[in-house]
Amino acid sequence: MIATGFAQGQQPHADLAHQAVVNALRNAQTDIANSVLLFLTPHFSEDSISSVRAAARAANCTQVVGCIATEIFTEHSPALHQPAAAAMVFGGGVSLQHHAEAPLSNLRLFLATPETMGATALEQDIQRFGGVAESGKNAVWCNSREAVNGSCEVELEGVVGNIGISHGIKRLTQPLAVTATQGYDVVYVAGKPALQTLQQAWTYDGELPLHRIIAFILSEDDEHGHYQMAALVAINEQERTVTLSQKVEPGASLCWAVREPDQSPQYCAEMVLNLGAKMLQQPDFGLMFSCLGRSPHFDGGVDYTRQIVRQRFPQMPLLGFYGNGEIAPVKGRNQLLQLSAVLGLFSQVGNV
Repeated sequence: MIATGFAQGQQPHADLAHQAVVNALRNAQTDIANSVLLFLTPHFSEDSISSVRAAARAANCTQVVGCIATEIFTEHSPALHQPAAAAMVFGGGVSLQHHAEAPLSNLRLFLATPETMGATALEQDIQRFGGVAESGKNAVWCNSREAVNGSCEVELEGVVGNIGISHGIKRLTQPLAVTATQGYDVVYVAGKPALQTLQQAWTYDGELPLHRIIAFILSEDDEHGHYQMAALVAINEQERTVTLSQKVEPGASLCWAVREPDQSPQYCAEMVLNLGAKMLQQPDFGLMFSCLGRSPHFDGGVDYTRQIVRQRFPQMPLLGFYGNGEIAPVKGRNQLLQLSAVLGLFSQVGNV
């Protein structure tokens, strides 16, 4: 009794959210849902809560959770530049709960606006996975109402699952101490000119692909392995410096890394294969949160991330979005990721 539904049209009307839930209920062969996970496109930003309430009425429940995201999808349907609503309904023994009395695990689904994301959301003991929504008021909702603090966290009750991460980035170095900076310019890294350390890290044939270089930045007092990502803006051959898109303070550390878009499908396929191998049986549903930079809009019109999951699990209900960041536990610590895809596969407890 878990299924998805999708609806799109010319105008961001609440009827689209209602129809998406109706379609999901029909696919689940039920008239009432325990909970609904609802994603809307940015066209609904001015009055998203009317659509959320319409979804609640269609599902005959008040537990509607979700957010506005740039590009949304189900296993069958992506949003193609039109107002759209995508929903997953949960029935039987599965539901979304804010305060489970006896949680099966400490893994929680977490949705938040960019303004909400910070160290506090990541450094708590609870392991979180999910995605970063659009900015603005009413961009995230819980219990069919606006999440006034800009974030929503729920436990998936009645299921067990596993989380996989596919990165589109390859690290070129281990963390290196930043020893001198000037504004946005990194002057010295590990006691050497910053540009020298980058050039030495590039051991492949061909010129250094500056447009694909990224720096992972770890602050001096960071004990949890969290990092920020900064793009390379420019290099100065004469001064041997590297200019990044954000400031780095001396005492921090950075890793040089490179975007590998051509390898992303391979990384994603490996992630899905490995994650599926951890499941004791075919999963009952999946939730996926991917970087907007991996979406069809930026990847030649090919939605390879969703396609790979569908090929491996062709009958599995899948709901997700391409957004402003991905959240997942990495080595036991929550991290805000970029240019990655986070996939959760879940099986109902009674079916394991």
